[in-house]
Amino acid sequence: MRIFLNHHRSQRPRIGIFGISLFALFLSPYSAGTETDAPHCKYASLATLPIQNVRNQLIVHGSINGKATDMLLDTGAQITTVTNLGVEKLGLPMFHSQLTTIGVGGESRTYETTVDEMALDRFKTSHRSRFLVAMNSSVTYNVIVAADMLFNADIEFNLADHYVKLLEPTNCDDAVLAYWDKNASEAPLSEISSIDHRQVVTVEINGQKIRALIDSGAQYSILNLAAAARLGITPESPGVKKVGLGGGFGAHMTEVWISQFDNFAIGDELVKNPTLRIMDLWGAAQSDMVNFSRDISSGGDPEMLLGADFLSAHRVLLALSQRRIYFTYNGGALFPKEVDAPYH
Repeated sequence: MRIFLNHHRSQRPRIGIFGISLFALFLSPYSAGTETDAPHCKYASLATLPIQNVRNQLIVHGSINGKATDMLLDTGAQITTVTNLGVEKLGLPMFHSQLTTIGVGGESRTYETTVDEMALDRFKTSHRSRFLVAMNSSVTYNVIVAADMLFNADIEFNLADHYVKLLEPTNCDDAVLAYWDKNASEAPLSEISSIDHRQVVTVEINGQKIRALIDSGAQYSILNLAAAARLGITPESPGVKKVGLGGGFGAHMTEVWISQFDNFAIGDELVKNPTLRIMDLWGAAQSDMVNFSRDISSGGDPEMLLGADFLSAHRVLLALSQRRIYFTYNGGALFPKEVDAPYH
C-alpha cells in the first residue's frame, strides 16, 4: 500500500519535474535477451536485479552518493522517494516542497532532496537529481523505487529465483513475450494516466470485476472495504476476522479484516475459496482532505492492491510494451492466511 502523489491545492501540477532525471535510467541494454517464437522479435535484457524477499517486502541493493543502501521495490508507488529515515542516515539535504503525499495512512507533508548519484545495478541517475522526501512513513528503508523508474521497460518478477529483470522488446508486436512458457496466462494492463505509470489489471472476485493495482510494495493483497461490501462481505459478516492494523504513508492506521470468498480469477486462472484481506484503502485520505479526489481513470480508484503475495506465487511479466500481464503459477498459497506480519 504505497503513496499516491497529490498536489497542494494552491499549486500547479509539478509531478513531472521529479521524473525527468530518472527516465534515462534503464534505457541502455548491456546484454542480449531471449528470442521469442516470432521470427524477428528480440527481447533484450536491460538489467537483472537480485531481490531479497523480507517478509513479503522486496528489497534491492543500490547506493546513494556512493553509500550502499537497501531500497524497497514498490510498483504501487507513483514517484521514487527518499524516506525521512534515509535522509538522516545518508546525510542528505532537505528542502520544503509544495507537494503532499497521499496514501492509505492519509496525508503526509513532503520535502525535497538532491542526490549527486543514485545507482541501481549498472545504472545511475544524472548528476544532482531531485527526489521527494516522504515524512510520516512506516517504511523502514531508505529509498522507495517506484513506477517512474521501474516502468520505463517491461519488468519480470521471478521471486522463486530471487530476481527482477528489466526487458526491452524490438519488433515483437503481438508475440508472446513470456519466453519461459508460451502457454502462460495473460490479461490486459492499463496505466493510471499519462503521468502516472502504475499498472492496473481487472480481476474477478465472486464473479464481479475488480480493478486491482499491481503493488509490489504491499506485503499482502488487500480488497477495499467498499468493494467487499458490494460482494456481500462486511466486518460484521459471519467468519470475518479482524487481524490488525494497516498503514503506509501518513499518520493513520486502519483496521484490517480477513474473510473467505467464493473465488478469485485473473486471466484464465481461477482460485476457489481464497482468503482475502479487507481494508478501507482510501478512508484516511478522504478524512484528511475534504476535497480529496484523484479520479485516476475513468474507472475510478483501484478497488484492490495485488501485492507481493501474488508476485511470490507466480512468475510475472508486466509487458508494458504490449499493455499485457503474463503469469504462470509457481506453487504455494496465492493469498496466505498468516496474520502475524505487519501491513504496509
